[in-house]
Amino acid sequence: MQNKGVIRLFAIIFALACLYQLSFTYVANKVENDAEEYAQGDLAKKQRYLDSINSQTVYNLGIDEFTYAEVKEKEINLGLDLRGGMNVILEVSVKDILRELSNDPRNPVLQEAFQRADKKATTGQDNYLSSFFESLEEIKSEKNLNVKLSDPSLFGTKELNDKLGFNAEDNQVKEELNGQVNAAVENVYTVLRARIDQFGVVQPNIQRLDNSGRILVELPGVKDPDRVKKLLQATAELEFWNVYNGSELIGFLNAANETLKT
Repeated sequence: MQNKGVIRLFAIIFALACLYQLSFTYVANKVENDAEEYAQGDLAKKQRYLDSINSQTVYNLGIDEFTYAEVKEKEINLGLDLRGGMNVILEVSVKDILRELSNDPRNPVLQEAFQRADKKATTGQDNYLSSFFESLEEIKSEKNLNVKLSDPSLFGTKELNDKLGFNAEDNQVKEELNGQVNAAVENVYTVLRARIDQFGVVQPNIQRLDNSGRILVELPGVKDPDRVKKLLQATAELEFWNVYNGSELIGFLNAANETLKT
């Protein structure tokens, strides 16, 4: 009998815990249904409504309160299969990165290596960087070129020479280029993560796909793919503004103050 009582107690506690967790999903769905009713099918209007209440309390348990953002964080993750959403794969152009790292991207040898790597990337299993190095070795062998990757005609830039030294071995240059490419892809990954977090998607799945330069983005529950597309494709802008010292404005402020007094 005592064992039955313990089992019953645990069953009640477990049921209450489940109800507590499910309640966040219920509240989140209710808020979103209200937003849909308010928007009347206008996705942009619905999103503006949800953004406006993001920091407002929508769930009050008496002993604790939760904003819409907190409710979304605690709701059950149904994933793309059950909830729908958006699934995209973004690819960082390793070719463009290599062009920027090369000393002379117009070099015919590099141009041909890029062309061969493009073909291999569409048919083979290797990543673009490996295909590029393989293509470059093929061209050097076919044309009997005795030139290193650190040569000024290829990747022998001042930055590379300062880091690895003049006339560095090919394996050193390959390792350095691989690190530069990975750093560029990681930077894109970080920017995407920050943008998606700003967008407010709950429990997104963002991951790099091996060393391919591709990034998988899964956004459960997204109803406005155009907005997400613009967010992911937006180009960062650096702006410069003229600023003034306080001493430069004091005369104008005093004049404005005197004018207001009259």
